[in-house]
Amino acid sequence: NINFLIIQIWYLSFSICFSQSRVGEWEALTSVMKVNDVKIFDNIIYAATEGGLFEIINNEYSVHTTVDGLVGVDLSTISIDSPSSLIIGGSAPFGFIQIYNPLNKTSIKEFDFGLSAILDIQIIDNVFWVLFRKGQEYGMMKFIYDGEWQYRDSYNNFPTASGNINCFYIYDSILYLGMTGGIYFANINQNMKDPTSWSQLISNFSYNVSSMDLDADYLRFTTSN
Repeated sequence: NINFLIIQIWYLSFSICFSQSRVGEWEALTSVMKVNDVKIFDNIIYAATEGGLFEIINNEYSVHTTVDGLVGVDLSTISIDSPSSLIIGGSAPFGFIQIYNPLNKTSIKEFDFGLSAILDIQIIDNVFWVLFRKGQEYGMMKFIYDGEWQYRDSYNNFPTASGNINCFYIYDSILYLGMTGGIYFANINQNMKDPTSWSQLISNFSYNVSSMDLDADYLRFTTSN
């Protein structure tokens, strides 16, 4: 139950902050009260928080901070490549991307493009996609794995009526964007830098799409005013 999980993380976070502030055992005192993203892999829970990477293994919890090799502690999103490779995104105003090994607490690779915030990261096979914001501009980045993770390209030219990107989802070779002006899609094998490569999924639908997910071959989404 995701609600119970979030409550459990909040409770443990409060316990950590309270006990640590009294005992003074942390080398870097941070707050993990605000959880921005949660991922589970092989019964290990990882949470991206405003105070670092929160980890629960066998009911034992710990927090990774800059002392443990993180570039920053205000984390917005996280994706799991393998037990020894997490892809982490930084919140505003420091939108860094980091490949991090939580097992030995080391940084594998870091990317700093001067971005304002990383909003979402999704891994598909040997490619991971990043939704970013730079100032008032929103866009997508593509990274590929070839012995190591490498930056490949970025995309920020979309139809004028589409607005800004709120979320995205990839299925097969199609990249769907939930935008302030509806849902747009393009084939990832085509020239996505060209605004004409993007099409509106639902004609005359210009609502603000705030989230998307695929369920039994149906693309489900939520809208907000």
